[in-house]
Amino acid sequence: MDITIVIRSYNRAHNNAGILKAQLDNSDHSRSLMGVPLFIFPQLLRSIWRYLAQMVTDGANFSFRKRMNLAYFVGMVQSYRSKATEQS
Repeated sequence: MDITIVIRSYNRAHNNAGILKAQLDNSDHSRSLMGVPLFIFPQLLRSIWRYLAQMVTDGANFSFRKRMNLAYFVGMVQSYRSKATEQS
């Protein structure tokens, strides 16, 4: 099996998990930006930073887990934004 297929499927699964997490969140987030709760942004930025740092130091094969975390947060942001536009 080709490794890129495995990577894509894991990233898609984590992205979908982030989307589902945001869809199931019925909390009223009074502090948000474009529908995304503010507490998500530091986590997303940390995730990006950790992924890039490990990618540079150890290479793509060792940064796989960090990439899945990043896909999760990207899915959350996408879903929160789409929920906000649907409610407008």
